[in-house]
Amino acid sequence: MKRCLLFAALLLTMRPAVAQPKESLAGSGASPHSGLALFQGIYSVPAAPSTLKIAISDEHLLIQGLRPGASVALLGAAHERAYYMTRVVSRREILTDDDRDGAIEYKPSSGIAFQSIWIIMDIATGETRVVTPAGYNPIEMTQQGAGRGNAVNITGNIFDIGRDHADIIVVRPNEGAWALPVREGGVKDAPVPAIGRSAVPLVKLSPLRPDFGSAPPALKNGDAVAIVDAVRMQYWVTSIARGAN
Repeated sequence: MKRCLLFAALLLTMRPAVAQPKESLAGSGASPHSGLALFQGIYSVPAAPSTLKIAISDEHLLIQGLRPGASVALLGAAHERAYYMTRVVSRREILTDDDRDGAIEYKPSSGIAFQSIWIIMDIATGETRVVTPAGYNPIEMTQQGAGRGNAVNITGNIFDIGRDHADIIVVRPNEGAWALPVREGGVKDAPVPAIGRSAVPLVKLSPLRPDFGSAPPALKNGDAVAIVDAVRMQYWVTSIARGAN
């Protein structure tokens, strides 16, 4: 009997020790996938969590998740019914949370058309959202169009856009927003574009608010760009990668 007890005690002492966690992931507030995120972080930096939330109805846009007093740039395109015809409408505006409640209600006088695209850009962060009425699916400008080349090329300070009708907004976080309508490819004192395209120097964009000053001479990391073709109801958005050369 004594031999059996001694043998059992010996087995217990030979078992490998199992380290007990000092604190659970749930209790610490860390993600249960934080180890995986750390490994993946070697290759890419996860995007910041989204804060902008936009609700859309027949009458208005409700923009939420803003910091109190924040401003956003709005780029809109719509086909609005007018008696027996359809009006092509584009909008470039600055909206501000004047009552500092973290939300903005935007109510255009004609309401929200079913065929409409709304691009909202946070002036502080460059965060961009594209929303449309339920059931309407606009077309994103493709990178390649038959016989037209890239939808958008950005070379130096020139936007080469594969449309002759477009509206553009550039947001530089914490600095400002600048916009320009392009009609039939023409921009004064700009390079002559190919047929069916537009050439837009960045410096030709106008400030959406006087305190933003003149447009910057060139894009830089973190800038957000939105383009919409209100005739074809197509859009294009991008953000200049942070940390890119």
